[in-house]
Amino acid sequence: RMKKGEEPLSRVAVPTVIGLIAVKILLFHSYSSTDIEVHRNWKAITHHLPLSQWYKEETSQWTLDYPPFFAFFEKCLGRLAFLMGMEDILIIQKEALMNSRVLYFMRSTVLASDLIYLLAIVAVSTAMRSSKSRNYLFILLSTHTTFILLDSLHFQYNAMLTSLVIFSIVCMLKAHFLWAALIYSILLNFKHIYLYYAPGFVVAYLIHWFDAINLLRQPLLHTIRQSVSLLVVLLIPFFFSIGPFLFSSLDHLDALQSILSRIFPVQRGLTHAYWAPNAWAIYNTADLVLNKVVSRAGVILPQPEYTSGLVQEYTHTVLPTIGMGISLVCVLISLLPLFSLLRLDRSSSSSSPLSSPSFHLLLSSFSFFFFGYHVHEKALLLPLIPLIILSAQYAIFCPLLLDLTLAVSSSLAPLLFTIPELPLRLAFFFFQFSITLLFVCRVHHQSPLRYLTPNRVTVLVVLSILEIIHSYLDKVIFPTSPFISLLLISLSNSFILFSIFIRLLSLAFPFPLIQWKKWRCLRKERYHMSGSSVISVEREDVSVVAAVDIEVTSRDPTLAVISAVFFDLNKGEKIDSVSEVIPYPQLYIPHFLALSEESHVCDLIGRVISSRPQLRPHIIICDGNGRFHPRRFGLACHVAASTGIPTIGISKNMDWGVIGGDRNARKVYGERLKKLVSWLPQRLGWSPLTFFLPHTLNVVSYPHSTKHVFVSAGLGVSLDTATQIVLELMGKGIAPTAEADNLARRIASQISSL
Repeated sequence: RMKKGEEPLSRVAVPTVIGLIAVKILLFHSYSSTDIEVHRNWKAITHHLPLSQWYKEETSQWTLDYPPFFAFFEKCLGRLAFLMGMEDILIIQKEALMNSRVLYFMRSTVLASDLIYLLAIVAVSTAMRSSKSRNYLFILLSTHTTFILLDSLHFQYNAMLTSLVIFSIVCMLKAHFLWAALIYSILLNFKHIYLYYAPGFVVAYLIHWFDAINLLRQPLLHTIRQSVSLLVVLLIPFFFSIGPFLFSSLDHLDALQSILSRIFPVQRGLTHAYWAPNAWAIYNTADLVLNKVVSRAGVILPQPEYTSGLVQEYTHTVLPTIGMGISLVCVLISLLPLFSLLRLDRSSSSSSPLSSPSFHLLLSSFSFFFFGYHVHEKALLLPLIPLIILSAQYAIFCPLLLDLTLAVSSSLAPLLFTIPELPLRLAFFFFQFSITLLFVCRVHHQSPLRYLTPNRVTVLVVLSILEIIHSYLDKVIFPTSPFISLLLISLSNSFILFSIFIRLLSLAFPFPLIQWKKWRCLRKERYHMSGSSVISVEREDVSVVAAVDIEVTSRDPTLAVISAVFFDLNKGEKIDSVSEVIPYPQLYIPHFLALSEESHVCDLIGRVISSRPQLRPHIIICDGNGRFHPRRFGLACHVAASTGIPTIGISKNMDWGVIGGDRNARKVYGERLKKLVSWLPQRLGWSPLTFFLPHTLNVVSYPHSTKHVFVSAGLGVSLDTATQIVLELMGKGIAPTAEADNLARRIASQISSL
């Protein structure tokens, strides 16, 4: 149901689709690859020959090598061509057949199949919670230049196949898991490359369908019923796909073997002719460089075969040769963080991005792409789609999406190599990055400057230069080695994808990253505990006070609002306030709040000081602890150490971690604290908490209220001065952290309601 003031999806979808159809029709006469002959030949084979010959026919080199459902799809299109009087394009011959009738019919079938993709986009867009997510997700997916390049120019039916991926994800989002399994099984019978998703589906179903962590506590009959129903649903498409071939042949084993031998050829080598940007592109480059170095040293080595531009098996000349077995082992090892997600509880992790089936599919497909055997660069579509959907739901994935967009656009651009289409390569590259940047900024209410970091801009410039070199200057710069520019494109994108993959793995299995961050945090604490560089202040030195707080939105646990409110302590009035929407990592570690919030607080204060120096605070008040902390170095201390500005920590709740895990001690101290608080007058006042030694905490009571807060000094200010400043603000009707908290909550609520 639409909320008042929301823009309907149709208002965005209709003009977008009309413009998209017009663009694709205009591209009918543009470049098309040999794939147009591949699919024309498949239509001819399936139209003229009986089932038993489909996977054995070899007149053309473009033999049928997709699963049976895709063959049936080609037969339907061939039948359509026959009924339209275009039987002349359904000729089985060795040479390629290309004329205007072939071109128009083949292009039209892609355009018609795109309608299924548009329906899938509508389905996933309407599954989003906010109107902005719905509208901008539709725009991003429908206009994605990857599909224009691969389907409308190069020629394939990727959009139609991707629609099945999207429909399956939508079903899982709506908890229709049997329908999702059925659609995925149908997809596998259309194109087997989607096996890349299989481990992701396994993990998603173990978490959401079987509730794996509680599996042993469930009734056995219930588990058996779920297993059988899922198995039946998965097998039904295979029965209708492979069954007709088995029933039409006297030799069932031969029929099955002819299909499998075409679908899974193993004599194709580790990498494609144009190296997909993965681990093996880096490995090939390393072997090539070592080959040149060793050869110049006088050692005779064979010329590398992987630079020949041919699809073939090859051996490395210096480094150990990577075979299918080693590739598979690398894939399985890289999948371990994915399977570590089985630790998640279905009932308690519904809002976590780690429990999202899209995240499982993303990790699974990325593992296969990065370490898989004979991977094509077009397979980048597989991780791209789940990442786009995740980015519409969770802000934490937006930087990854921008980086992957750069890598995908750059990696697929060399598929267009004819002179008239060269300008399209750069146009697609910049358009896709721009529309993706618009998507992440509008959906998550953030400034483009947050994402246009120096590193990302540098990558954008480098890839643009490589694109220009490959398009226009290749023969000038590399006259004797034309593959060098392709190598540089592949290698550059390999490192981009490697960085994305590492960040994804650290999300799924954060323990090494957490330990590293904790080690850095502890090292920083030890350094500043030995001698703080923050200049100490007294009450008379303080005029401007800033209170900072962060509030996570209810719609997206990885999106938060940070607010800073500035006060004039002497006049007792509010000066100004600043708020920003920020990506917020789900990285809560007890007693390490600084890992989640310090950088955001420091960045905001730094930007305010740079743009408005008059707001430079003399004291920063943080919603957290200072010296009252298990390690005597809480969030407020970290902020002071990073900004050089003295800080005060104000907390609404007691941090019992100071006394460790002794429950009896907590009970005793809890009773003493309760008694102490009850003695506080219902007016402005304070009391020291001296039963915690050393004395680093005071309790301050609100005027005309039973509420109270805990005040501890950060760096650069004494506890007495910190308490005096807080009392003075409260005495003038200012609750500093409450002001910042209310502002952040109000904006977070507005964002969640959009």
